[in-house]
Amino acid sequence: MCLPAGSAERDISGTWEAEVMGSKVVAHVNQDGSAISGVAYISNSSGGKASYQFVGNINQGNLSGTLAGGHSFSAKVYSDGQVAGVVRTKDGHYVPVSATRR
Repeated sequence: MCLPAGSAERDISGTWEAEVMGSKVVAHVNQDGSAISGVAYISNSSGGKASYQFVGNINQGNLSGTLAGGHSFSAKVYSDGQVAGVVRTKDGHYVPVSATRR
């Protein structure tokens, strides 16, 4: 069973990987205290690539923020090093995401 990280903010800076709807996502995360920022690169099976800048914050193991293009995200950081949450697209669709530190 995974439990949310404790009250001290975990350092989530680094490279994270996920697969979302058949596309590989690699996110490079920078952290300064509770502020996070970075870029997520998305590669699909047909060779297409896109990148999205993001900014947000971490508070007691909870992430929230926005991605370029009008999307937003929220997630939890778990004690086993996993991050799980959702991306809300600008059109209001919710896409589940689970990422692992690389």
